[in-house]
Amino acid sequence: FDPERAFLYLIDGRGERFTDAFDLTDSVHSKSVPLGEEFCVTICTPDGERKAQSVKIIDPNRAVTPHWIARNDFVSLVADKAAADPGITVLEGVTATHLELMQGEANAGRVRVKYSETNAFDEQMLEPWLVVGADGARSMVRDTINTWTQEGLDADEPGAGRGPLAAFRRWRRSDRFELESVPSPAAGLRYKVLNLPGSYPLDGKRGGEPATPSMTYSYRSSYAGKDSYRETRMGLLPRVQKDDVRTSNFITPPDHALWTDPTLQTAEGMWAFLEESFPQLDLKRVLGGTGEVERFAASRGGTFPMSTTTKGGAAFPVSSGAVSEGKDAAPLVLAGTGSGAGETAIVLVGDAMHHFPPDVGQGVNSALEDVMELGKALEELDTFQEAANLDSNKNTSTSTSAGAGAGAGAGAEAGAGADAGAGAGAESSIKAT
Repeated sequence: FDPERAFLYLIDGRGERFTDAFDLTDSVHSKSVPLGEEFCVTICTPDGERKAQSVKIIDPNRAVTPHWIARNDFVSLVADKAAADPGITVLEGVTATHLELMQGEANAGRVRVKYSETNAFDEQMLEPWLVVGADGARSMVRDTINTWTQEGLDADEPGAGRGPLAAFRRWRRSDRFELESVPSPAAGLRYKVLNLPGSYPLDGKRGGEPATPSMTYSYRSSYAGKDSYRETRMGLLPRVQKDDVRTSNFITPPDHALWTDPTLQTAEGMWAFLEESFPQLDLKRVLGGTGEVERFAASRGGTFPMSTTTKGGAAFPVSSGAVSEGKDAAPLVLAGTGSGAGETAIVLVGDAMHHFPPDVGQGVNSALEDVMELGKALEELDTFQEAANLDSNKNTSTSTSAGAGAGAGAGAEAGAGADAGAGAGAESSIKAT
């Protein structure tokens, strides 16, 4: 559990393809809250009044009911599934630092993955046949292959296919792995998360009924309509059990007092601000002595990005073969399949290939869909040599987490936790309410 990333995912039909495939759907449902045809929110105003609002946002004819599940619960389910598979080795507490092309004619087209343990100075190495880049929006894997393709030479340029960089210089220069941005209303907004108990007194100082874990709440500020510099809201999405942590999301413009008033960077100042903003909630009773407000005051939160995607790049075959006429990429070929080529294939999934801010709300399900499409493409092949055209035209990308998946060649391990950074995406429409 990471209090800075205590998001909820909304797993829809695309995500459930993944959970069905790995026999996780029942486990997900046991730890999640279904979203009905209407999205219901209880508005809690500063005068202590509460009123329910409903918005019909779900197609009643949908095949699958979406489910809210906490990021840490979903990641844990997938991690446990991977750890129980005897064919997967999970490396914990490590970071993939960089990829490098192996030298020597015998290693043409091979890639080495270097990684290190937390707080360790020495690096260790893996030499995989397949690297699945699921290392998030700031993907080291994507940045590396983008550099390689940018430095490639056209076939008729002097030096093409010679020298230490020959493994990728034989490919046409390309910007396939550069990111391009798409405008988003949420881009630039800042957020941070205050964690509340699963159940707490709704009527704070009056000692009324407890909050219902499976209900969604929106707390309105006493500054509403009076002081836009200090006005904010607290939004709480549903959880399953009363002993679960409830995540309360604060989303504001970047010039809001949360980020620019130095007194709100102190515990004393933050306590005063929260109590002034939300008199309908007895925060001293709910959070006093927990250290959560102190952590919240010190947190720098995060910033919602623009929607981004690569310019068509999802798979990178490093090969010593000649440039194919009129093509930027060649068939994906993995060593060990009888070709004798010895190449390493690299693929991207999730945030490493496409990144969504919360108002789009597509992050986790798109990532899981990437994993399923990659798996489907590979399973349909007689040999890996036939894995041609694994590109964005087939919606096929994949991911390597910075730790366990980094070059281990275990593509099945990659998908689930890799896009946790996109988890806030599932909260999109709620935060706008």
